Amino acid sequence: MARRPRIRQCSRCGTTSPGKLTKCPSCGTPLVKWRFKMTPGKVQLVHAMARQKGLDDDAYRDNLHAVGVETCKDMKQKNFDDFIKRMARLPDAPGRAG
Repeated sequence: MARRPRIRQCSRCGTTSPGKLTKCPSCGTPLVKWRFKMTPGKVQLVHAMARQKGLDDDAYRDNLHAVGVETCKDMKQKNFDDFIKRMARLPDAPGRAG
């Protein structure tokens, strides 16, 4: 199966260009694909969602294992997205609605 060419969009001028270019052809801005990183804010979001759903430590750890990590700090983009989807499917704990 052939790979689809990656199209990048310049953050400065909005020009789109093929994925092999490293600089925008219009304004010269470097075109960088940012890597996912578990920031302190994302860690707080994961913990806040677990609290909102009323998960105890064992249930929280079970959900982390279900998405393939031991700790939320080890999450990659897919783990993070899967965890958020899992939390969205759970009901909120009584008295903790959004």
